[in-house]
Amino acid sequence: MLLKEVSLYDLNDNVFNRIGKQWMLIAAAKPDGSINAMTAAWGGLGFIWQKPVAYVFIRPQRCTKTYVEASPTFSLSFLDSRYRDALNFMGNVSGFDDPNKVTNSGLKVAAARDKTPYFSESEMVIICKRLYQQDLKASGFQENWPLKDHYNKAGNQNDLHTLYIAEINQVLISSCDIV
Repeated sequence: MLLKEVSLYDLNDNVFNRIGKQWMLIAAAKPDGSINAMTAAWGGLGFIWQKPVAYVFIRPQRCTKTYVEASPTFSLSFLDSRYRDALNFMGNVSGFDDPNKVTNSGLKVAAARDKTPYFSESEMVIICKRLYQQDLKASGFQENWPLKDHYNKAGNQNDLHTLYIAEINQVLISSCDIV
């Protein structure tokens, strides 16, 4: 798809639907140029520190976490339902197990002006620069149900997510979605 840069203030989108139901791909590159990505349905968009930001959560055992932490930037790619199989693949296959995961997904990698990788099939792409990260801690939960429902299924809390807050530096949308 042909993507065009727009102001984030021109977006007219439901982020609850985009993130929570349609999902997104978080992608980053290491200094050696290798790329990894994962499907995510946890995160959001907003403002903090007088900056437009995206926030995402990544479990410590995810290969993509090593890529996000090796790069100052990452992308959030939003694809339509035609790519649900690729989203499922990117969520179920580890880059540790399949070093060609991105290629094997069938998606085409493109690069933003700052060289951050994203997927050219996307309807919308958000290019982000990391500002903050913090590992979630069990002691920070005010109610027990998130731990019970999302972390204790395997009987341990060693896979609590890391929260990343990142400044939104660029927004790209497909030419057919331009408002």
